[in-house]
Amino acid sequence: MKNIRVGVIGVGNIGSAHAKAIADGKVSGMVLSALCDISTERFARFPQEFPDCTYYTNYEELIKRINDSEEKWLILVESKKQGKQLEEMIADSCFTFRESKH
Repeated sequence: MKNIRVGVIGVGNIGSAHAKAIADGKVSGMVLSALCDISTERFARFPQEFPDCTYYTNYEELIKRINDSEEKWLILVESKKQGKQLEEMIADSCFTFRESKH
């Protein structure tokens, strides 16, 4: 079976922990393919920590890449990154997982 591509929107504490676990191969069947964050400080460290990914500062560009792809994608979104982002992903038939304490 082909691996599912994973994108992470919001690569703070929780998002980076998920990204690292997937990049380190701790989650079978998944490959970390894209990271998205508006923080230039976080964005600057991505190439060193996650060299096999594509990086985005605009989630709409990531969603366009996914919509243009024929592959299966899973998008991980931090809980405070909801609303418009999540609605657009669901409307475009992306699989999503939203981190939440509730």
